[in-house]
Order: sequence, then structure tokens, then C-alpha cells
Amino acid sequence: MAEQIDTLKALITGTDLDRYATNDTVLDYALSYAEGEILKRRNATELEAQYLTNQIQGAIYYLSRIGAEGYKSTAENGVTVNWQDVPEWLQSVVQRLGVIK
Repeated sequence: MAEQIDTLKALITGTDLDRYATNDTVLDYALSYAEGEILKRRNATELEAQYLTNQIQGAIYYLSRIGAEGYKSTAENGVTVNWQDVPEWLQSVVQRLGVIK
């Protein structure tokens, strides 16, 4: 997880998310959130290496929405923002299908 935190710090440094770069607790939570979403989608108990990039993208997604939780759509001064129901970083995670017994 330390490598993931370092990667996340490098990606958000110099952006509007830079304020979180020194808070390892928030970064760890963001990575845990993303991992949990991937595991739910995969119906798995362990994060596979091929989804580590998705985890980073999901953490950035989480960090960018702190303070705006629950917003589906907003418009202000002619600028409209809509968020997808399933974010792009999670759409690329292939769902694991089970067999009905």
C-alpha cells in the first residue's frame, strides 16, 4: 500500500488536490475506498495487480469529490457539472460472474 500512496502523492502534487498530498490517512482511506469498490464489482476478496491503476484512479476520484458528496448534477454561472453513475475508472473493471447452483 505504501507504493500506491507514493504514486497517488506524485499524481496529485501540483494539482488542486495537492492539499491532501501530506495527509497519509486521507490518502490511505481514498485507496481503501477505491479498492472496496473494485472488490465489490469483481465479487472478489483480494485486489488483483491488473486493477492497481484503477485503484489509483478511484482514489483520485474520491479525493476530488470530498465536500461534494451526494451531488448528481450542479449548475452555476452557466457551468453545468454531471457525474456518471458508474465512474470511468470503475467501468473498466470487469465484473466477475458467478454460477447459480
